[in-house]
Amino acid sequence: MPQQILTAALQTALSPSPHSRHSSNHVRQTSTNNNNNTGAKYGRLSVSAQSLDASNEEIWVPTPPEQDVRPDARSSKHQKLLQMDADIADDDWANFDAREDDDAYFSYKMGSKGKFRKWIHKNRYLLLMFVATISIAGIVVGILDANTSSRFHSDAATQSSHLDQQQPIVILVSIDGFRAEYLSRGLTPNLHALATSGISAAYMKPSFPSLTFPNHYTIVTGLYPESHGIVGNVFLDPKLNDTFVYVDPVKNKDGHWWGGEPLWVTTIKAGLKSGTCMWPGSEAPIKSIVPTYSQVYNGSMPNADRVAKIVSWLSLPAPERPSFMTLYISEVDTLGHKYGPNAPQVNAALTNVDHLMGTLVEGVLKARGVASLQESGVNVVVVSDHGMTEGNSLDKFVFLDDYVAKERFEYINNIVVSIYPKKGEDLMSIYNALRTASTEHGHWHVWLRDQVPSEYHFRNNDRIGPIVALPDDGYGITLRTEFTTTIANKPYKVGGMHGYNNSITDMRAIFIASGAAFKPSGFLFADPAGGAFETVGGADLEVDGEGHVVAAHAGAAIGGSIGVHGKRGDFEATIASPATNSNEPVLSRTLSEPLSATKRVESATVTETASAHTTEYSAGILPGFNNVEVYNLILHVLRISPFAAPNNGTSEGLALFKPWLNY
Repeated sequence: MPQQILTAALQTALSPSPHSRHSSNHVRQTSTNNNNNTGAKYGRLSVSAQSLDASNEEIWVPTPPEQDVRPDARSSKHQKLLQMDADIADDDWANFDAREDDDAYFSYKMGSKGKFRKWIHKNRYLLLMFVATISIAGIVVGILDANTSSRFHSDAATQSSHLDQQQPIVILVSIDGFRAEYLSRGLTPNLHALATSGISAAYMKPSFPSLTFPNHYTIVTGLYPESHGIVGNVFLDPKLNDTFVYVDPVKNKDGHWWGGEPLWVTTIKAGLKSGTCMWPGSEAPIKSIVPTYSQVYNGSMPNADRVAKIVSWLSLPAPERPSFMTLYISEVDTLGHKYGPNAPQVNAALTNVDHLMGTLVEGVLKARGVASLQESGVNVVVVSDHGMTEGNSLDKFVFLDDYVAKERFEYINNIVVSIYPKKGEDLMSIYNALRTASTEHGHWHVWLRDQVPSEYHFRNNDRIGPIVALPDDGYGITLRTEFTTTIANKPYKVGGMHGYNNSITDMRAIFIASGAAFKPSGFLFADPAGGAFETVGGADLEVDGEGHVVAAHAGAAIGGSIGVHGKRGDFEATIASPATNSNEPVLSRTLSEPLSATKRVESATVTETASAHTTEYSAGILPGFNNVEVYNLILHVLRISPFAAPNNGTSEGLALFKPWLNY
């Protein structure tokens, strides 16, 4: 470089800078290294002198060691950098916004870090607005979440209602011995309200024999008694060489007696929970499964406490709450046996259980925190196991030992009688003698087991006796020796009885269902003349001081040497005085209002030709159907049909309900 250019540059460099605000210690001479790489630190930034001069020629004036030099003359580029450093040192960030060389400056001084800091600076207001928006949104979401959490946790019923929109709940109620005709007496407004807000059947046909234990177990398994094995209240199992007696708590808890798969087992297999209150079969492990919650049979437990048990299960937190529950009520059956189906005591019992159904639904609504059953996620299904007819008098007995010596056979009397020859070779001779007598004298029928009429579904199980005898309704079968020693020698009265041919009108049971799964019955027209709906039932036994069942007095008894056992301890229901205005429906304010007359069937009249009873319903009803169909219906309502046990119920039966279901 020519000498004159170098001299001019030095003069310029040595001139004091009018913009310099640095003290003398801001620039200090540094020793020159072999690469002529000299650096200086200004405020927060460092810069290499070499990087500012591409010629690699030294532009700094050598000075003695430790002597401060104020750079009063520099290159224009370096001068600009010094000024920008001064601005940064003074935090005068506002001056940077208008500089054209900001990017170059930050590239030289900070690289990508500088660009990022500059971007943040330029967009600081937008960033502040973004952070503020996020913060406000977080606060709002937190408040809403807190309110929602508080609402659900403070009101468990509301929470469970929302949860159960995805998982329905079914409460299956059995009113033992409630025959279909009882609904026409004007004593059951709550059951009527349930039927109006949901569906009901003209009747439900019990399975044969029309006894308590066989039919209760048929309802929950979808199997006829010959298939699930509970063929009577009392029966002999020749393979086990043992007798099942329904009043024996040990037998009730023994899973060997109970075949098929009841609903509480299917529910658990589907990953849900179940609860049973005194339902026959629920005390035994079946397929190694027992209900999640269970109330064992206790005849002295008040009906109100039984209802409270169901409501307490329903009030559990959602993860612990059963989706399927059963409830058993015996009062109507007990009084029907004692006084007969047309007695005022039975009418009082109808009023009591109807009020109990109101209490149950009120409890459901309170537990769920809703105003109607249709909003609750709970479906209430009310059934009975069988009906009731007038009991037989002393002149309506058939005596087996009038035709065959009593030493040749034993028998079990469940109204339907199983006869066991003591010697196998006597089978046909005993059968022929009894069949001839039944043909000649009438009022009873006799079959070999494999010849029992197919409509009874009562052939294919060796727990059924090899000879089967069935009296006409209003008649009984016994031995003359037992009649003389046990029946005729004391006051005899059988008020009501069941266990007869399951097709007769008085044996018909009820079916009512209401809840979110069911359409109000007024939406569809009924076909009263159609089909038949079947169910099962039984009666209590009276046991003498030696533990023997008294056959004729109880209706589901045994004779001979079979079946000594203890007493079940059923209680005689206390009849409470009907409540004031007992005809006013307890549920009228909680159930859906009936549809207008223009949208519902005004009346569906069922004339029961087998008796003088005529049943009228104020809304559309299903035609009668067999009780084996209840199993598949409940699984459908619970939305767990894929878990159904094979061969339970029929596909045709489920199709009957489809038009009446909401899903």
